[in-house]
Amino acid sequence: MTSPDDRGESEPPAPEQPPPAGRLWLTTRVTGLLLALVLPLHVLAVVVLPDLSELTAYRVDGRWESVWLRALDWLVPVLAVVHGALALQPRVAAIRSSWLRQGSEVVVVAAAVLAVLLVTSVAGTYEWP
Repeated sequence: MTSPDDRGESEPPAPEQPPPAGRLWLTTRVTGLLLALVLPLHVLAVVVLPDLSELTAYRVDGRWESVWLRALDWLVPVLAVVHGALALQPRVAAIRSSWLRQGSEVVVVAAAVLAVLLVTSVAGTYEWP
């Protein structure tokens, strides 16, 4: 029996398969799961439990005396930024133009790093005068 290649014909190209679930997929899912667990705690600590009519800078300062609440306030935006940047990576990788794809990758990564650094700086160095 002859194969299509023996007759000078080539097989039709196989349809593109999605990439296997790797570290990017797993990390995106883990950050999403952590957000699903931490975000309700954050909403409970910031919106539900305190009386919003008494929310002042002094109240936030008092909240941030607790290391746990400061860590929770730091964790939520950091997880959100990392999750968003990871979720954007497959979309950016699908851009056909190489220079536009590379520029988009740089912008996404730089924005995520700057946002994490800013949140870390504020949460780590905050002192009420």
